[in-house]
Amino acid sequence: MATSGDTEMSGTASFASSPSSSYRFVLSHKDEKIDIWLEDRSSKKQWCENPLDGALDESEDAQRTLTPLSDDKLRLEMSANIRMLQSVRRVTYTLELQPVAMERIDILEAKLRDLQEALEASRETIWLHHESEGDLSESLEKILWKPLDSESFKVVEDQTAVQWLLSGVYSIGVVVNHEPNGETGALELQKNGVAIQRVCINETKDSSDFGDTDESVEDSSDCEDVDEGTNSSLLCVAKVAKGDNFAVACSGTSFIAVSYLTVVRIGN
Repeated sequence: MATSGDTEMSGTASFASSPSSSYRFVLSHKDEKIDIWLEDRSSKKQWCENPLDGALDESEDAQRTLTPLSDDKLRLEMSANIRMLQSVRRVTYTLELQPVAMERIDILEAKLRDLQEALEASRETIWLHHESEGDLSESLEKILWKPLDSESFKVVEDQTAVQWLLSGVYSIGVVVNHEPNGETGALELQKNGVAIQRVCINETKDSSDFGDTDESVEDSSDCEDVDEGTNSSLLCVAKVAKGDNFAVACSGTSFIAVSYLTVVRIGN
């Protein structure tokens, strides 16, 4: 029967002694015993064992090492600092992991775990709501975006574009608050410098206005008759590769407030 002190931890890990390999692990503490189960995520080989011994030393840095032994065994060493008053001690656990005999059903189960992890990762919602500096790049006439702290997106060095760090299918929307300063103008959503959507201002819609466009994205150009401050929207669904840059280019209009970019990943 489990007690209040029983714990279990699982995850993935790699080791400096074998940096190209990735391992799935389960570490459990039950009835004052520690059990470790380890699986090579490529070969599906598995090992398990209880701790064989523990020792104290005075080494400085935390570390874990995995050393292959004979007969397909592994030696796992894990260390942690224990601080008490003015002293620091090192606790090192050394474990000899025994290979686990596996049937075909065990290998199938391991592969199913991989698929489950991949499915859960694909379901992770990736989204962004970001705003501009409210200015245009003087040389390129593109919206300047505020700096961004994200694992999925980044603002390029000159701030004229947002770069995607994860590929996928995305819903992209931009709201631009502006006031036309000429007889005609336009707003363009650009992918890697090529227009994928355009809103023309105070002019008749003409497909020739597009120039080079990304044919993989539906042409949804629109025209607006505007003589005062307003906002315009650029909306599309696009297949994006890692490293693609998106920018908003403007002509014949001036900004009267910040603009907004909203992105949601909807597929792989």
